Amino acid sequence: QVNEAGMARAKAAIRRYYVDKGFLRSSVTVREYPDTVRTALENSVMIFFDVDRGPRVKIKDVEFNGNEEVSDKRLRRAMKKTRRKRWWNIEKEFEADKLKVRDVYNNEGFRNAVVTRDTMYFVSDKRVRVEVTVDEGERFYFRNITFSGHTKHTTAELQQILNIKEVNVYSKRTLDSRLYMNPSGRD
Repeated sequence: QVNEAGMARAKAAIRRYYVDKGFLRSSVTVREYPDTVRTALENSVMIFFDVDRGPRVKIKDVEFNGNEEVSDKRLRRAMKKTRRKRWWNIEKEFEADKLKVRDVYNNEGFRNAVVTRDTMYFVSDKRVRVEVTVDEGERFYFRNITFSGHTKHTTAELQQILNIKEVNVYSKRTLDSRLYMNPSGRD
């Protein structure tokens, strides 16, 4: 059965396919004609989907707002898939890149850093600008590290193995590597 909802779903799926391939200005139109070939079938129609894929859109620039402690260059480097001069990427890759930006902040001591807003807008027919707004929050430091329940090693030995001083900037990567992934086996 052909109905408006089915045609709208088909148009959206076709457009989504082209958007994922980098054609952000693609458009789909539907033409419906009575089926004159199969005259035995009553009320049959032929449906044509006309696709104008438009130009492939690339990212002109990725801009960051709200970042004071971490440079734009470092944040851009963290975004592996969302880069200048690249085709537009699928949403899940952009979402993964925003998580990588947050990881950069976590390793610089900003545990509460979040991407508060992101937007994309056309600057020409073939180029878009991506803007990402971050809230860095406060910088955290390691402080008052205590151990409990240890019977095999003394507190001094555990502090030496952990090797994190109370004045060090908090880094999730450093903490995880010292607790779980130390190549020398002293985690």
